[in-house]
Amino acid sequence: MFPPPENQTLNLRFLRRPRSFFWKKSLVTLLIVLSLAAISTAQDKSKSASKAERFSGKLNGGPLKITWDFGYVPIDYNMIYTLPLENVGQDSLRILSVKSSCECTRPKVTTRIVAPGEATPLIISYNTKNFYGPQSRFVEVHTSDPYAPERIVQFQAVVGGRPAGVDMRPRSVFNLPGSNVDTVKIRNTTERELNFTVVYQDTSLFRITAGQWSVPVNGYGEVYVIPRLDLAKGIHFSTFTLEFDTEPLARMSTPVKIVRY
Repeated sequence: MFPPPENQTLNLRFLRRPRSFFWKKSLVTLLIVLSLAAISTAQDKSKSASKAERFSGKLNGGPLKITWDFGYVPIDYNMIYTLPLENVGQDSLRILSVKSSCECTRPKVTTRIVAPGEATPLIISYNTKNFYGPQSRFVEVHTSDPYAPERIVQFQAVVGGRPAGVDMRPRSVFNLPGSNVDTVKIRNTTERELNFTVVYQDTSLFRITAGQWSVPVNGYGEVYVIPRLDLAKGIHFSTFTLEFDTEPLARMSTPVKIVRY
């Protein structure tokens, strides 16, 4: 047999693929697959992060404007009112800003991001120094709630003085270590029995109790401020508010300072 022509031999040589060629092709294919997988994973993570960053949680139901009445308060004290900001949505909620209408009012929250089903307290501290008579202030809370992003808390107080026919002494409570209870006396100078109730107290710091929730005509009654035994070391500030069944109804708020070493 005759050998193939030279040009035919060359063509056959070009048709043969070296083994390294197939390895390179497989490696390129593998790199492409891994790159596509990495891109897909990054996109999934980006979507998850985007969802987490939406902070489309929902504030607990209630009026967009909340009002609170401290009633009669003493001069030159910090009057404190706390209410919870609860996230009832399925995503996290971000507290964007908390602003007050004056420098005498300092609102704050303990955390800026509220997980679903959790709550953060909005603590409003109103300083009564340099004021006298009826006062009104407000606090604005801006959140990431897509439906009701703003809450306004408006509060009022009568600085100094007292309601007709009612008096309380002392007008502030200062509890030091070793004291388990502080007593506040109520004087009734009206012409009928005076009934009262607690409308606000911070039970995380103390509780208010009384022997009886009424005061006889021209008589005295007592309420007792009992601090918690497990309070952490430091200085704790709060307020409690009593409401009396006078005509019209009257409130008196008393600042509380508790020191623990």
